[in-house]
Amino acid sequence: MDVLVVEDDQFSRLLLEKLLTSWNMHVVLAEDGQAALDVLRGENAPRMVLADWMMPRLDGPELCRALRDRSHGAFTYVILLTSKSEKQDIIEGLDSGAHDFLSKPVEPAQLKSRLGVGIRILEYENALAKKTAELEAYGLAMHALAEERARQLVHADRIATLGMMSAGLAHEIKQPTASIAGNVHLLRSFWETMEPGLRQVLST
Repeated sequence: MDVLVVEDDQFSRLLLEKLLTSWNMHVVLAEDGQAALDVLRGENAPRMVLADWMMPRLDGPELCRALRDRSHGAFTYVILLTSKSEKQDIIEGLDSGAHDFLSKPVEPAQLKSRLGVGIRILEYENALAKKTAELEAYGLAMHALAEERARQLVHADRIATLGMMSAGLAHEIKQPTASIAGNVHLLRSFWETMEPGLRQVLST
């Protein structure tokens, strides 16, 4: 798991790095909130952040608000670290967009436990994103299939219409043909009787 440690105090920053590294985590360091925001805007940015509250340029709550309000980027889990302990401070930190809050000095076992919670939440979020992508792909496939079926139905309807038109034309052509055939049969039956009279008419 990649973890971004945002701490302006060099000693605290290095102490956190050593502790997290001992837990087999890959640590990225930033000296203030603005530097952290630049890291988080890059590709393959860490999705777990440990951020101090009081920092120059951009403090912890301001960093949380910037992450909360951004229109793109992966979900990032933020734990605020601070010596503040009043209830109103905790409320302010969580309202800014932080997901957890730890008071300094940080107790290693508690930090490890809180990180475990964040890791599980990120895993759930990843699983949800995967399922969402699968559902979107399924929806697109069903839409394409529906369009193909619609095209097939239109084609079949056109073929049926053409068949009906062909049958109608054949019927119309057959009617006068049958009439002519019947008259020819009658003419042949009475030809011997009619032939002398016709010749006499034609010779006059």
